Amino acid sequence: PVLNKVRYYCDVPTERMEKYPEYIGPEDKNPNCDRNDRLDTILWPLNRIRHFGPAATIHEEDIPWDKKLPKAIWRGGTNDALSDRKYALVSKHENSTAVDAKFAERGNKRGRHGDKTEGIPENWLSGFLDKGEQLNHKYLISIEGNDVSSGLKWMLFSNSVVMLPPTTFESWAMEGMLEPYVHYIPIKSDMSDVESQIEWAESNPSDAKRIAQRSTLYMYDLLFHPDAAGDERAVLRGIAERYEENFGYLGGVTERHPAGWVDMKKHPGERGERYPDVEERVKLAMGRWYGDDKEGKGGEGKGLDMSRNEDKKGAVVLPPTLPSGLSSTPSIDAPFVADGSSLEQCRDAESSSSADPSLSPLCDSALPYFDPRMLYDIVSTRHPDESPSFKLAKETDDMKTSERKWYKRILIDDTIKVLNFGDPGDGDDEGEAKGEFPVFASARRTSSRSEDGRRAAEDSDKAEGKKQAAAPGKEVAALGKGAQSRSSPSVILWPFPTAQSSEMDVLVRSGTIESNDKSFSDKIPRAYWRGGFGTKFTDGGDGARMVKEGDDEGEDDGSGGGDSVELNNRMSMVQRSMDWGPSGPLDARFVLSREELVDAADDKGMGPKMIAGPAPSGGADERGEFLREALEFRYLVASEDDYRPNGDLQWMLLSRSAVFLPHPLRFESSFLFESLLEPYVHFVPIQPDYVDVEHQVEWCESNREDCERIAERSTLFVHDAMFHKDAMREEGEVRAGILERYKERF
Repeated sequence: PVLNKVRYYCDVPTERMEKYPEYIGPEDKNPNCDRNDRLDTILWPLNRIRHFGPAATIHEEDIPWDKKLPKAIWRGGTNDALSDRKYALVSKHENSTAVDAKFAERGNKRGRHGDKTEGIPENWLSGFLDKGEQLNHKYLISIEGNDVSSGLKWMLFSNSVVMLPPTTFESWAMEGMLEPYVHYIPIKSDMSDVESQIEWAESNPSDAKRIAQRSTLYMYDLLFHPDAAGDERAVLRGIAERYEENFGYLGGVTERHPAGWVDMKKHPGERGERYPDVEERVKLAMGRWYGDDKEGKGGEGKGLDMSRNEDKKGAVVLPPTLPSGLSSTPSIDAPFVADGSSLEQCRDAESSSSADPSLSPLCDSALPYFDPRMLYDIVSTRHPDESPSFKLAKETDDMKTSERKWYKRILIDDTIKVLNFGDPGDGDDEGEAKGEFPVFASARRTSSRSEDGRRAAEDSDKAEGKKQAAAPGKEVAALGKGAQSRSSPSVILWPFPTAQSSEMDVLVRSGTIESNDKSFSDKIPRAYWRGGFGTKFTDGGDGARMVKEGDDEGEDDGSGGGDSVELNNRMSMVQRSMDWGPSGPLDARFVLSREELVDAADDKGMGPKMIAGPAPSGGADERGEFLREALEFRYLVASEDDYRPNGDLQWMLLSRSAVFLPHPLRFESSFLFESLLEPYVHFVPIQPDYVDVEHQVEWCESNREDCERIAERSTLFVHDAMFHKDAMREEGEVRAGILERYKERF
């Protein structure tokens, strides 16, 4: 396959040849159609300026139909001058009063044989006529040259009617879709009926005018209709996707890790019923910044200007909505303005001893999408209007010295984008926390413990089974109590590959979970939890460690030993597990990082029985052992740290175990879109302080079929997101959709 601006028009509809046998016959098709070695091309809108550009100014040059001369006009290049059609047209009408057909004498050297005016009779030659002069005529004759007629497009868009012999090439204008007496007046290949067709048109002026108007509508629909640009993008994308499916990597992709054990009779059969489409995910990722109207100009952020401007020295001038001190240097600890050079340096600094090793892969992933240096090169002999509909990049020295009359570069996307590589608990200050400007990040805090989730739980037909009961000796906490939620309204979700997410992504895609898992009924009927402190600590200044300053879920008494509510809730859960013993419904113990182990020994009062051991280091063997142990259990408790999403949630949902999840969740990530998860559909909800884990185990054991269905549906959720045959393609479409929507709005 070859992408080209034209191809041979070989598939003439049979019904059209039968309807117009005098104008379209087998002998009229392109002679190359019968060659065994013919080149079949895929149409692509190349050389757009030459072929479609002239149509844009027709409305400025044209005159009304009734004021046009009742004559046919044709001017053509001298290249290919002896081709049968051009020769026939000019030779047969050299003395005609109805047809003015001449070769344009302008030293045209574009043909295969150079300037071919030599040998052409003098009365067959005429001076060059521009579009305006040709538009004085009612009838415009269009004849192909070396391939398609480049002037056909502007002729069709004019108020004149086009006279056209059978086409033998087609281009992005889809010449094969044009119908005789609908879009044009047909003439024979030998040009013997041009005058008689003009007589017909003059005798039927309303029909001729209707044909002229219909051809205008055809080009309007193709190029200038409000939906035309979007349609063209969709067609180009469709061609590229189909090409990839037929010939590329995706052509060999099928559904990976098929979950054959899932009983599909219990679940919606179509993926579209279980998982949102691309546009819905774009809307979800962008949140409040998506806009509430078709063009995206309304809603939150209306009127917000994030366009890139530069001062006289070429430095970026930040819009007033951004903090003036916002840096363009990539950082884990703070948001920054995306800059191509800085991202490139950050990417290439991996080997530097002073570089943060976690930054390089983040910058590498961001560079293809957030480099504002991405440009279109435009070369032309004419400068655009003073107020072009595009934005020019800054002129460089090589452009100034170019011998061409005009050489400019057009910005593909002129918007400023702010990125945040840190956790959702970081960077929530100033404008970002208030949501005054959008920030691209891999996760965000949810707005609140949503009423939607609570309503979904209350409306379930298992109302009796979901009555939350306390563990022995405890009172029931209200749903949502114990987790003060702080929103990140500014965040647009984007899949920056954090170390945690990258490790989990590889783990989930590798098939490790499936190969180590067992059936729901064969698992141990207990709830399993392993985790760390769940809170972020920082240096207190004198060597003491304390809950990170600004953590509104923590209580610091000034001694440097303040603990978060999350940590206390986990300690309570682990203590209950010890009280139950090995036969109880809960097996919960800490697995701690090196720093947490030291802290636990110092002042957390943790006995050795509360700690299962150090957290897996990430090695394949150690991680595999941890997973094999976890997958023995029928119920997995997925806790949330108080500063980031649960990085283990993907593999837990993928497994055959049922996941117990605090509801509502604190965070949402670009890798899972956790807000799509529904209680008692994808997970069994538990209270944020974990006091009802044991009760939910009891409910599940009394409703085994329901809990197994929940486990299956969560597996389907991960399959739909990651393993479906369309998943990889849609991931790219979601990213493209986010950037396109952002550009439209800001």
